[in-house]
Amino acid sequence: MVSHASCVSPRVISMDWQLAAPTVLEIVLCVFILILIVAIGVIYSHVRTLRAALNDCENKNAEAILRVEAIANNANNQQTEAQARTLVITRHLKELEEKQTDIEVASSRALADALSPSSR
Repeated sequence: MVSHASCVSPRVISMDWQLAAPTVLEIVLCVFILILIVAIGVIYSHVRTLRAALNDCENKNAEAILRVEAIANNANNQQTEAQARTLVITRHLKELEEKQTDIEVASSRALADALSPSSR
């Protein structure tokens, strides 16, 4: 018996390998696709890192805004208290000035009465 492998010409076998073997273009395309997949993975990891950093910055900014609002509110309250104290002090000074004026008028009248010849 004759084996069938011996009947097949070497050209047919080499043509089968040519059809099965990848071409240079196919290899380049596969390498390009692998590079793209790796690049997408790297970009995705960078995007995740950037999102985490962005969330962290947003949280820090929100905290800073709350601190600034608290400081502004405190300063506003202190200013309101200072204005109220100034108003009270101004009223007291006005009352003291009026009393001083009343005392000066009374002492002037008393002095005038004491020095007037009709009272002697």
